[in-house]
Amino acid sequence: MSDDAVEMAEEALGQLTAIEGVDLYWDMYRLESFSDDFRKVCIASLGSNRKTLGSLHALTNSLLISMAVKTADIVLSRIVTSYRDEAAFQHAFNASQIAV
Repeated sequence: MSDDAVEMAEEALGQLTAIEGVDLYWDMYRLESFSDDFRKVCIASLGSNRKTLGSLHALTNSLLISMAVKTADIVLSRIVTSYRDEAAFQHAFNASQIAV
């Protein structure tokens, strides 16, 4: 991941995690790995705004990414729900949507 992409992720995460009670859904199913810089940005942004986060839902397929998500769950005081099944993840996402 380029420095620019990490910087963009840091900015976006900072804005998203500042929203009180936000529920985040991350589809990382096709992701095989990510840079150490990206991991640090995610943990720092999520950790520093932990009190405002509602939950984090993560869809993974890679064992490496699944292990990173489980580690993040410990750091974030057990607010992460991890999925390996795309249909279950999609169902949780759809159920979270506010009808207008």
